[in-house]
Amino acid sequence: MNAPTDWLITTAGRGAAGLMVWSWQALALLALAWLALKICRMKSPALRHQVWLFGLIAVAALPLSSLAIQRFPSLRPASPALNYAAEAPQVVIFSKGGSK
Repeated sequence: MNAPTDWLITTAGRGAAGLMVWSWQALALLALAWLALKICRMKSPALRHQVWLFGLIAVAALPLSSLAIQRFPSLRPASPALNYAAEAPQVVIFSKGGSK
């Protein structure tokens, strides 16, 4: 394959991996917001709206937090499990020649 195609495949693979991690993080965050609303049984529509709004803002900020963690290593969590949840897994896509 030629260089632009290899670049496109590599970039698409990284993007897909990032979207998979982001979607699981978003699912967990919004599930926690839903569970908190169900447990607390909030009746006020304004308060429920604020909880969902903050949840959606947090979901929108997840990719930025992932970039900040990759850029500044001192912000990484000490726990390996939290570190895995905060970072997108490294994806390596090999071409026919076997090189990166």
